[in-house]
Amino acid sequence: AVVHTIETINNSSYLPGVRLGYYICDTCSDASKAIQSTERLLAVNGTLPVQCEVLERPNVKAIIGARFSEDSLAVARLLSLYMVPQISTTSSAQTLSDRVRYPAFLRTIPSDVHQTKALANFMKHFHWDWVGVVYGDDDYGKNALQSFLADAENLDICHAFKEVLPHYLAHDEIDKRIQEVAETIRSSEAKVVLLILKEELVSKLFKEMIRQNISRTWIASDAWSMSRNISRMDGINQLGDIFGFTFITGPNPGFKEFLHQLTLAQGSVNLFLEEYKQLGKDTGFLTEAVDISTTYGERGRQILYALGFSLAVSCILVKALRTFATFLPPYRLESIKRFYNPPVIITCGTLIQVLICIFWMIFDSPVVETFQSDQSMLITVQCNEGSGIGFAIMLCYIALLAFICFLLAFKGRKVPQRFNETGHIILSMLVYLFVWVCFTPVYIAKINERYSIQAAAILVSCYGIIFCHFAPKWYMALCKKKEEISREAYIAKANNHIVDSIDLIPEITEEPNFIMGSQNTINSVDTGLGSIQLTRKELHQENNTDNMEFLYQTIRKRPRRKSI
Repeated sequence: AVVHTIETINNSSYLPGVRLGYYICDTCSDASKAIQSTERLLAVNGTLPVQCEVLERPNVKAIIGARFSEDSLAVARLLSLYMVPQISTTSSAQTLSDRVRYPAFLRTIPSDVHQTKALANFMKHFHWDWVGVVYGDDDYGKNALQSFLADAENLDICHAFKEVLPHYLAHDEIDKRIQEVAETIRSSEAKVVLLILKEELVSKLFKEMIRQNISRTWIASDAWSMSRNISRMDGINQLGDIFGFTFITGPNPGFKEFLHQLTLAQGSVNLFLEEYKQLGKDTGFLTEAVDISTTYGERGRQILYALGFSLAVSCILVKALRTFATFLPPYRLESIKRFYNPPVIITCGTLIQVLICIFWMIFDSPVVETFQSDQSMLITVQCNEGSGIGFAIMLCYIALLAFICFLLAFKGRKVPQRFNETGHIILSMLVYLFVWVCFTPVYIAKINERYSIQAAAILVSCYGIIFCHFAPKWYMALCKKKEEISREAYIAKANNHIVDSIDLIPEITEEPNFIMGSQNTINSVDTGLGSIQLTRKELHQENNTDNMEFLYQTIRKRPRRKSI
């Protein structure tokens, strides 16, 4: 509004040949900061020594502000020494009306003398002759209290209690004083309470009132009577009736149009203006309401990845185990065959991960955290996922499954090349282990980029499984000839490999316990564990063990052109 008024004066004929400028400082509701900003402005006039001046600026003719009476009092003491006019639109402390102490101070609103008279008359009208008062320990609260007590005494209105609160929220005992004031209000018989406080103190006091479920009739001074933040508080209707006093203001012609035409200079940053423009549009940072209570849904990205990846690795584990055990000698095959049950292995591998996720959600539940920057108006609300121990256990379990798959595939890497899939398993598991080994130190070191690093690691590990393990299968299914990948061709090639291997050692075929025929080959019905039957049941006897071990070693040592 001040900028609009200055621009209006410059564009009119009020001051011909004179153009007004402005320099805006934020006092941060602190008297010391207000004095510091005032000294910076007075330094332009040459009234204070300047260490270094690199800009030529005209003298300051007047200062507008500050918002609170305490800040205005501090600035007025300094400006009165040099008779620089100070104009305030909100400071209503009665002390500022003293022309001897503050000769350069001006304001556009009446002092608190008129407000306290109106408050006393209002209480008299409703026959509220027993009231309580809560005020701040600043100049505004003290002066308004003294003026109100004098006016109330003239109208036979008595006060049940007088409680004072620190005027700034950073006070060490602010929480303790808030609770003490709340207890005083609760135990008092006064049903009407006058609050001569700043908006921030009223908000904190009302939160305590709502927590203790205390209802009264509240009288608001002009400092917070028009606060939108207080009117939108959760549970504000539980506090009872609220009456407020404020000043009558009229419309400002052309102000709305001025706001619509505001533009940012090239290279400048104005968070207030950016926020205002977003409020006037249909789009912004958020296009729909966000339910903060769904913190458990924020952890779904890790849980879905853990369950899906555990299921995929469990299926690959079954394949690696089958490839590894298929070409084992029968006496070792029988012991593994008892534990080979693909549905059970896949279910158990995934179920363990489900239990880990459930315990993670129970013992390390996520919470909502709010961060507000000191340099901007943005408030960040994010989900704190906890200590991260559950996430580490989840990753360690998946890494364990991947490592077992890698070992089984590496042990069975020398099976016939035509039906060997261990190379794809080894490569995909190596990619996964490499990604997460590199992820751990980077995740610990880069705190601010943790979520991006985590998402990148998840994507790379998933793509590693897809392109290193499943993509070759898609190629075989879509591009190779059907006769090369059919079940019959698969079994025939396996049988030819076994027969060719046996032909290399004719002395084995002459053994009385060795049977040539279907028992020495892979049949088309059984292609899992136990699909190779090289001897009769007599091979389980002690005297035939050496022959079978020699045959197995001979088959395994057959030279191949391609292997991993």
